[in-house]
Amino acid sequence: MNRIPKTISPKEVRKAFQAMGIAASTVEEAVDTLEEDSHKQLHDIDSTDDHNGVSGATENNFASFNANGLPKDSGSNSSSFDSAGAATSAVSTHESTYDHVDLTDGGDTTLHYHASDRARANHTGTQASSTISDFDTEVSNNTDVTANTSKVTNATHTGEITGSTALTAHSSLISNKFVKTPVAGDFLLVADASDSGVLKKVDADNFLSGGSGDILAELVESEVSIAAATSLTSTAFGKMHVCSGTSYAVDLPGPATHTGEWVGFYFTASGIIEIARNASETINGISKSRLYVAGEMARYFCDGTNWFAEQQLREVSFCAYSSAVQECDYATHTLREIDTEVSDIGGYYNDSTYRFVPLVPGHYLVGYFDTLVGLTDGKMIILSIRRHAATDTRYEVGRAADAGLSGNMSSGATVSIYLDGVDDYVDVTAYNNTVGGADSYVGIIKNRFWASRIDNLTD
Repeated sequence: MNRIPKTISPKEVRKAFQAMGIAASTVEEAVDTLEEDSHKQLHDIDSTDDHNGVSGATENNFASFNANGLPKDSGSNSSSFDSAGAATSAVSTHESTYDHVDLTDGGDTTLHYHASDRARANHTGTQASSTISDFDTEVSNNTDVTANTSKVTNATHTGEITGSTALTAHSSLISNKFVKTPVAGDFLLVADASDSGVLKKVDADNFLSGGSGDILAELVESEVSIAAATSLTSTAFGKMHVCSGTSYAVDLPGPATHTGEWVGFYFTASGIIEIARNASETINGISKSRLYVAGEMARYFCDGTNWFAEQQLREVSFCAYSSAVQECDYATHTLREIDTEVSDIGGYYNDSTYRFVPLVPGHYLVGYFDTLVGLTDGKMIILSIRRHAATDTRYEVGRAADAGLSGNMSSGATVSIYLDGVDDYVDVTAYNNTVGGADSYVGIIKNRFWASRIDNLTD
């Protein structure tokens, strides 16, 4: 007899057989057989009774499912996922891409770390030297440290620097030694009076190029302006004074207790500035004041009793001669027509009026030389340098051809003359003192007229 498929329940079998008219006894026998077979399906899944298992399965392999949802052998077991086990291509690909072993070994991989991550040069922050095992040893082995160890204890110094622990510089070390002319790029050490005397360095170029003032002002304070007559006090020492305005006098401060100190002046005034003594002291050994005009400067050094002037004065001089023979009237001081300049430093000689009118005060060395040609017996010429001031003064510089003499004669002289720098001037005259009263005399040639400033003292 054919077996009823096990997938049909006994109840369904009864109904099917009854519908076909099969006897009840036969139906019950079939149901009993069906229930017996259904009971067998209740065995454990790993029982070999009534089970054939998965076709081609390998022991300990993992189960998987095919496309129809039926179980199958996956072909892999636990060893397929061990670090050193043989793997399928899929597992191998997974392991090579994400190598879990590299999380614990020392390899240089992208999964774990890079060698550059451990390079100290790529790290920031600090580390206590106490945590570095060989720090003290390596420092001690450094040659520079070893060489410097011997300098821990100072030797006793002699000479310009004395002492051992506390060193002392000799008082003349800076002021009297190592003289050097500063150049651009050098620095000077100064005490800043505006900052409690704190020492500071100043670019030497400030002095070379003028900076914000003259060197005395740069070293001490600032320039002091003067525009009218004044008497300086002890506060003037160490300062540069700029004298502007017109004409006036400035009295120097008292020299007592100021040995070795300076007072400076620079002149821009349109007139004449007189630097006068404070009392009975001298200036360069002379008991006279000094006169200055624009463009000049001076520094006065004090020795505690007198003054010594270091000056930069304007140079003034000229030299000229006559271009032709000139006639001289009898008993008349004839102005010599000296119309050709050889030099004129300062521009104060006038070759049209034949006068030297310097606008710079002081003493001048004035000279004249002439040759008188064709003199005859009884003829005489007297040559004079005339200083024109409130009262004219003539300085005879030569005479030629007194009675009984004849021929060509030369004569000349040099004199020191004070000119006030305002309207004083000098020129040359020739006086015809011919015996017998002749009306005229001709023959003065080959001459020279010159002058040069020699000081700036008052008269």
